[in-house]
Amino acid sequence: SRQSPVFPAFRRFFHWWGEQLLALLPQGLRQRLGRDRQRQRLCVEPDGIRLYVQADGAPRLATAAEGPPAELIPDLPLAPGTELGLLLSPRLVLSSRVSLPLAAEENLRQVVGYELDRLTPFRADQVHYAAAVRTRHPDRQAMEVELVVIGRERLDDILQALRQRGVNPTSVGVLATAGGEPGQVMDGIDLLPRAGGEGAGSHSRRTLFWTATCLLLIAANLFLPLLRQQWQIDRLQQALAVQRPRIDQILHLRDDLDRRVRRFQEIAGILQRRPPLTRVVAELSRLLPDGTWVERLDIRGQDLSLMGQSDHAADLIALIESSPLFHDTRFVSPVTQAIGSPMASFRLRTRLATGDKP
Repeated sequence: SRQSPVFPAFRRFFHWWGEQLLALLPQGLRQRLGRDRQRQRLCVEPDGIRLYVQADGAPRLATAAEGPPAELIPDLPLAPGTELGLLLSPRLVLSSRVSLPLAAEENLRQVVGYELDRLTPFRADQVHYAAAVRTRHPDRQAMEVELVVIGRERLDDILQALRQRGVNPTSVGVLATAGGEPGQVMDGIDLLPRAGGEGAGSHSRRTLFWTATCLLLIAANLFLPLLRQQWQIDRLQQALAVQRPRIDQILHLRDDLDRRVRRFQEIAGILQRRPPLTRVVAELSRLLPDGTWVERLDIRGQDLSLMGQSDHAADLIALIESSPLFHDTRFVSPVTQAIGSPMASFRLRTRLATGDKP
């Protein structure tokens, strides 16, 4: 079913208006109406959670813990019936800017869901997603949209853990920065699943109130006519048909560029962390004493393996460790002395110094 973007705007206005009116009522009456309760914000990071409590004024940190979020929630001091807002770390979500036709704004969520498999590596049934308009370009009939997605299973595990505590989040936002404060969030982003229930108690009463208000406003002709909505849908379909080839080409070029940049960064990182191979070979040639034969040399990442024979095998570790290029040198198998020969077979492993080691 399609929903006009005017509905959320009126809903946010009446929610603010109602809160201002309720603040003027006596405290006892506010408590009876269920609106004078603490509001809690649960910030979820990949490796921990932070619970903030807000009664009057700025939110204050109530508790923090490290570990898998879904496993920590059962131990949180959450009281059933408190208003809880869930805030996810940007490290838990995938966020990107995409360009869409301006006509798509009125049905933005439906358009993004239809195009999700092109805009991201996921299908709509694999993730929860939200989108918000950031920039409009009327001259080009286009707009820049911030798209945020999170794996369905990851978010569902957190929501299920909260429901088992009798708590249903009123929203699922995203922090502006990892480890940020609950007041700094991505504007217009709410990943709360649309298909799930919104909870019981006061939240259900608010939902009923907003639904009744919207029906009254529709009856009073304060919303856009249905014919105009259908006209916008037709324009959207035409605009998508015209822009789709160009969008496909741009997305393909962007993905190809991203792959090349990532590969270049990987290669550059390896080269920066490891000494040049010529320097490693030259240093080994200087360190190893006469009478030492290297039969095999392997370098994998920061690990260097040597296999060979030497009449000074017992001294090799001390000799190699004397160089700043190597550390953590050790034999990986016992030194074996050949019968009737001064040569001993050895296998040792050492680690190459990184750029941080002097």
